Amino acid sequence: MIGIGIGITAGGRSVSLFNRVYQELFGSGEQGIYMPSVHESFLRGDLYQDAAGTTPVTAAGQPVGLLLDRSGNDNHASQATSAARPALQTRVNMITKSENFNDSAWILSSPSVATAVALSPAGTMSANKLIPANGADPAAANSSGVYQFGSIPQGTYTISVYAKTAEHSKLRFREGVSTGAFLTFDLSDSSITNGSAAVFVSPTIEDVGGGWFRCDFTTASNTTILHRYVLRSGEVGDDSSGILIWGYQFEPGADRTTYQRVTSTNDYADVGAKRRLWLDNVDDKLTVTFPSSLGSACTVGRAMPGVGASILTGQTVGDSYDLIATTCGIVIVNRALTAGETNRLTQLLDKAAGV
Repeated sequence: MIGIGIGITAGGRSVSLFNRVYQELFGSGEQGIYMPSVHESFLRGDLYQDAAGTTPVTAAGQPVGLLLDRSGNDNHASQATSAARPALQTRVNMITKSENFNDSAWILSSPSVATAVALSPAGTMSANKLIPANGADPAAANSSGVYQFGSIPQGTYTISVYAKTAEHSKLRFREGVSTGAFLTFDLSDSSITNGSAAVFVSPTIEDVGGGWFRCDFTTASNTTILHRYVLRSGEVGDDSSGILIWGYQFEPGADRTTYQRVTSTNDYADVGAKRRLWLDNVDDKLTVTFPSSLGSACTVGRAMPGVGASILTGQTVGDSYDLIATTCGIVIVNRALTAGETNRLTQLLDKAAGV
């Protein structure tokens, strides 16, 4: 097996964290699965496009029909239905058409968007100008805005966008289309007016040069999030004045990362992110079938992209388990862990998640 590069000295020799955790968790014949890093599974050749394991996954964007188990139990995860297979992705940004706000992927609530009107922070002629309608009041329920809409898993997400002063210098987010709190970034003095710290968590504004600022905030929910944070100018419209915007990013986790251009599902910039399974949250899943129920004292550890390790104890796992959440890796063992084992598993999953 290939380790993930973290060395631990044990008995005068170096043991990879990958193998150390494997030996601790499954060295006494424990039942479960050991897939702590989808990225390493890809490098080892443990991913196949079909459930039979005949066609290996060789590149991001390809479907995953079989993910091999490394616990020694041969509890492999598979999907026989081709349309329900997740894809191998290095994608971080969940937005589509992240640089073209005039595309049909975006919903325009009465404004207009002019495309390719100025140099972007990347130096390309791809900046957009968001132009509110004449008389549109940014504080009104029906004021001009642009947004994407979708249902995504519960969790913590960070939203960011680049903005530059044109005629307007204020950028505003609204929690919903016609209701909800406001968050305003003033590019003229880098000030932030936050209407709800519970909704717009830890907003920041960063001068990235050339008159451009990257504005961001984190939001969290314990229920399924309906993504509709409306982006608008923070000033009254006149059908021609507006603010420059570019590079919208919606990503899992509480930290803003390097911006990633996304044109379509399989056309995006690879920024070196860890490979993970990307599921559509509709029917995509891989299923593990065990010889028998694992019981009610299981430990389930997942590597959540951009977030880190999620370790649940005392979990009931029957004779099957569905991988239905976007993840970088998963480990299940049919017993409780010691503090030391939990610590080392956390390190392993954090690295797999890229944190």
